[in-house]
Amino acid sequence: LYLAWYVYDTQSRPVWYSAMLTQAGDSYSGDLMEVTKGWPLSEKQPTPLEQQKVGTVSLSFTSSTAGSLSYALLAPGYDTQPRQKTLTIFMTDERYPGSADSTRTGWWFDPTYDGMGLFWEIKGDSLYGAWFNYRDDGTPRWWTFGGDTGNFPSGTVSFAGDLKEYTGTGTLNAAPLLPHAAKPETRTETKAGTISLRFRADDKVDMLWDSTHAFTLQRYTF
Repeated sequence: LYLAWYVYDTQSRPVWYSAMLTQAGDSYSGDLMEVTKGWPLSEKQPTPLEQQKVGTVSLSFTSSTAGSLSYALLAPGYDTQPRQKTLTIFMTDERYPGSADSTRTGWWFDPTYDGMGLFWEIKGDSLYGAWFNYRDDGTPRWWTFGGDTGNFPSGTVSFAGDLKEYTGTGTLNAAPLLPHAAKPETRTETKAGTISLRFRADDKVDMLWDSTHAFTLQRYTF
């Protein structure tokens, strides 16, 4: 099982961690990794990726819509005590009525940009996604897009919306998942640009960032 965790660093900046989890009984566990020195979006040439272990993580599911996440952090500036969080599915039937689109939901990436990719979920007539990429200094960050009910009507092949970057103490619409030193009282939303997606018949996706930067996405398989 592949896990990506969109959280905040010790300076309240968005950061993402990932883990390849191995099943043992009813739970999945593995090392929590941070990837750095990826493709800054302003660069044209690749840089060697670096990975470092920042902790351990374990995930178990209590139902089809809920689960439990246990973790212990090793990264400087974080509380190293083991912690546990209860997770619930984001795109609920109440908020996003309709069937899940398993044919287009999932992980996507452009092979030209090693270590960068996107995840989106489509349910009913709505799409919500996140783009994990890198700042100019090579540190990881994430942006979100979509989330409004009805933003991707059934039968359409194109989506367009704003990219949003959040800084602050918690995940979207939730309490903080990771402790950090800086704890501002408010969360700030900043527009990071625009994104458009066009789903092609050959199972690829044409993506435009700010209408000028083009990417060709394909499914990421494990």
